[in-house]
Amino acid sequence: MKPVNHLFQTVKNYLAAMPPRESYRRGVYWATISLAALVLGLSSYHIQSISAQIQREIGRQLEKRPWINDYVVVDGRDIYLTGEIEPDSGIESEIAKIEQVRGVRQVTNVLSEFPRPTSHLRLQRDGSELIVSGRLSGAILEQVVTSIESSFVEVSVKDRISIDDRLGRPLWLEGFAQSLKALEPIRKFELNGWRDQIELTGIAADQQTRNAVGYSIPASLVEKVNVVNRLRLETASNYPDIAIVLDWSGSGISATVPSEQLRSRLIETVTQSFGVEQLSSDVRVDSNLGQHQQLNLLIRLLPTLNQVREFRLESTGQGYVVWGRVDDPVKLGRFLAARNQLGLGALLQNRIEISEPERGASVALFSDQSRVIVNGILPTTRTKQQLFGHIVDILPLSEVIDLVSIEPNVGHSEWLSRWPGLLTGLPDGVIGITIDDRNLLLTGTVETRAQLAEFDTRISMLFPDTYTINWLTTTE
Repeated sequence: MKPVNHLFQTVKNYLAAMPPRESYRRGVYWATISLAALVLGLSSYHIQSISAQIQREIGRQLEKRPWINDYVVVDGRDIYLTGEIEPDSGIESEIAKIEQVRGVRQVTNVLSEFPRPTSHLRLQRDGSELIVSGRLSGAILEQVVTSIESSFVEVSVKDRISIDDRLGRPLWLEGFAQSLKALEPIRKFELNGWRDQIELTGIAADQQTRNAVGYSIPASLVEKVNVVNRLRLETASNYPDIAIVLDWSGSGISATVPSEQLRSRLIETVTQSFGVEQLSSDVRVDSNLGQHQQLNLLIRLLPTLNQVREFRLESTGQGYVVWGRVDDPVKLGRFLAARNQLGLGALLQNRIEISEPERGASVALFSDQSRVIVNGILPTTRTKQQLFGHIVDILPLSEVIDLVSIEPNVGHSEWLSRWPGLLTGLPDGVIGITIDDRNLLLTGTVETRAQLAEFDTRISMLFPDTYTINWLTTTE
């Protein structure tokens, strides 16, 4: 209101210096102008007041998801949502809240979806030490680290996170601080978080603590985040300690068994039954454990589990528990029948789920002369090593930028076995390859039409059942 007050004072001084009649005419003139200015000033002030009030109310509505405020533009009573946002961000429910704010006339959504590479967070706690690693965007790093440090006050936190601002925002970030509080009593655990998945493994003091964690973490997060709780009870001191893991992170055995013979049988059975080429093993012998006939039976049972994805078998208390996924109930039935036939029904807990992979492997490769950027999702660490090994061996590159995520519940796609054939004989000028279970997209420019036709024929033979979009052009 200061400009309006200043205008009144200026008019008052101006009229005081004039003759009475002239002053009267001029007074009517300036009174009209002043009144118009006053109306405009009050209108502007009222509009700004409405905008500020709506902005504050929207902020309150988005209190649990404050990052959405970055996309909100308030223009009087009209709201605009602009910018790039990741798919399946759950913003639709927040838009509905904005539309209900008192005073809002219209909400216009002009957001564009832009998928980003998946971030990955790993927390590994062992007693008083917590190692934090993975790859995150710098925009969320401070929030993540602050949440961790405030939840584990008496624990030494070692930050080994890599920063890459090309990575997306994980859905578990909302409620992350609250979910970590449930893990405080767990002395030994590993938590892995991707965009919409969290996997938790480790040792709980008792079943009540395990169940409490299993309820608390999902309750703290948005509904779209899938939480897998694989906490187990600590192995009894006089019992063989076994952990067999064949999942996205790799293949390994960690165990303590009573004899060298059992040690050799365990490693050999896992290697042959699951077809593992690179098995990381740390199997120790402790003769004080005594002979456990159940362990011999458990080793005999392992071949019936070779169709289980994300396989994990661990000792728990005075027994064992097996986790994983199968896509066919018949496969699970065969295992359960064999378990009961060997008399291991009470000893071995079954937590194998019947579910098909949520998605197949997919990769997008973009080449810039001597540099290549690779983004996508793959099922295992070994698959990723093989894929990048072929890239380095076949393509003439000096730099490879890795944005590929290894995630659980990703199927092994048939195109992975044909990946070397796709790269071999790739014409110069092909700068983009995007492939998944059903589709193949090629972009770039080759020199001649004959070269294009030859490559097109080879792709048709290599991927006969794949929908191929060939956007290659020629310089001819």
